[in-house]
Amino acid sequence: MQKKIFVMAALAVLCSALPAFSAGTCENWKGVWEFTYTDNTTVNICIDNTTINDNLTLCDNGTENCICYDNITSKNICIDNTTFEVGCKDNATDCVCNPNPFYMAPSVTADKYQVLITETQDNVTTGVKLNCMATGTRTTDDKPILIVQPTPATFNLPLYKPFNFDNGTWLIYESTFSADTASKPFSEILSDNYTGAAFTTAENFNMLGIASGKRTGDLCQLRIIPNTVRKLFTLFAPVYPFVIIADKENDFEMTRPVKIDWGTKNIITLAKLAITKKLVIGFAFARPFQLESDTLDVTVTNSDNGTCFGTIDIKAGK
Repeated sequence: MQKKIFVMAALAVLCSALPAFSAGTCENWKGVWEFTYTDNTTVNICIDNTTINDNLTLCDNGTENCICYDNITSKNICIDNTTFEVGCKDNATDCVCNPNPFYMAPSVTADKYQVLITETQDNVTTGVKLNCMATGTRTTDDKPILIVQPTPATFNLPLYKPFNFDNGTWLIYESTFSADTASKPFSEILSDNYTGAAFTTAENFNMLGIASGKRTGDLCQLRIIPNTVRKLFTLFAPVYPFVIIADKENDFEMTRPVKIDWGTKNIITLAKLAITKKLVIGFAFARPFQLESDTLDVTVTNSDNGTCFGTIDIKAGK
């Protein structure tokens, strides 16, 4: 089915999954994933051909003067203004080039990247209704990852209907959920291409360059004491003791050497000791004037490159 781009605002198709449409459920997203990125981003785009000599105006396929192009990968769209064929040379007669309004260079080089999906939520209402929202981060650079799937009712809203998304389609964003997510590029996953353990993206509608992903494991949960670091307290005691405990139900073990990533450069491990295979104690140093209020994702890595995850809250008060 021809995909159509209507207006950038329509990228607000922020919704999620009904199990009836997909083998994979919302809860299946939670876990450790490996996303494969390519060098290219692609998009299908529909343009009013009367605006080729000016700033391109997007249109709904089937309307007067609307012409659609598939698999646009370039930063600029070059169109012959007599034949309306795309791909002409910039210096050729009758060739007009305009910026591709949906172009986005891949945020990382072509490779495989670990992604942690830590939260899933069913039946979310955020101005539009979401059956599921899954959120997490790409661990290499802490890039936020947001995965949603529109409900049938949302797909039929006037703002979203021009896309002609199939019910059950998933969308991946490299952003947190917010009011301006409407302006963010996304990659599309058709319902049949998400199994709960793996996915492939739609080749013709992939603004982020994400080709595929596979689930590589469950999230290993850590309990961190203290769970909250108060910036005011660190003014007087920047060095403090900590305890990290791994879930007994998980296979993760604190085999030495243990590495701790606090999710910020402003907390430094001064000393640590694995007391048991599930327990590490130590001392950390906090830079009180550089800490920012936030929830930090803490990662512990063991000698086998196994990883386990927890969070700590940075707060201002006492």
